[in-house]
Amino acid sequence: MEGSPVEAGLRLARRAARRAVGRGRLGAAVVTARRSGRPRPADPDDVVLARAGAGQRDVLVNLVQLYRHDMAEIRGYELTEAGTYDYPHLDRYLSDPDREAWFIRVGGRLAGFILTRRQADGVWQVSEHFVVRSWRGRGVGRVALAKAFALHEGGWTCFVDDDNGTSQRMCTAAVDDVGGEGARTSRGVSANGFAGTVFRFAVPSPADDQPEEPGPVTCC
Repeated sequence: MEGSPVEAGLRLARRAARRAVGRGRLGAAVVTARRSGRPRPADPDDVVLARAGAGQRDVLVNLVQLYRHDMAEIRGYELTEAGTYDYPHLDRYLSDPDREAWFIRVGGRLAGFILTRRQADGVWQVSEHFVVRSWRGRGVGRVALAKAFALHEGGWTCFVDDDNGTSQRMCTAAVDDVGGEGARTSRGVSANGFAGTVFRFAVPSPADDQPEEPGPVTCC
């Protein structure tokens, strides 16, 4: 019967069920939005370069393996019979005075690395630059690259493969962030035979950014 206690109870149960389903759909929508939304950009102040020492070689080796695995999609790197990727010059970045290895940390957490070296003409070169996937799309690579450029004033160069459009845009932005002078690009081929874009520019010295001293003031 319409007005019976049983029917009233059923109506309440149906309303409760509909509310529960609605909450479930809302919760699912929120989760979906969070998952599909763009990650929040990293605070540039949280992005730090930490010099890698010989005692941290194993950490750098592990990161290089991740880097080579990602780059294999572009450069076709093959595994050794040991199931690893070769990188023959790694130890030199930990010992040679003209080479440097830097860990990228974000809020204290390891997020990648940058390898740089000074060429015979004194121009610095970015040899490798890698950000782990969990920190990509948040501006970490751009900030870290600009901070690497700022470590040494004067000439810099950076090579980016043709099929790596993301890194090309990142390098362009980082050069602008550091106030690169005389920035220019050209077609080039890497030492390993890969075609791409060569970035060339100069990082100004801190003195170049200082305002001029005011001249003497005369009056009347």
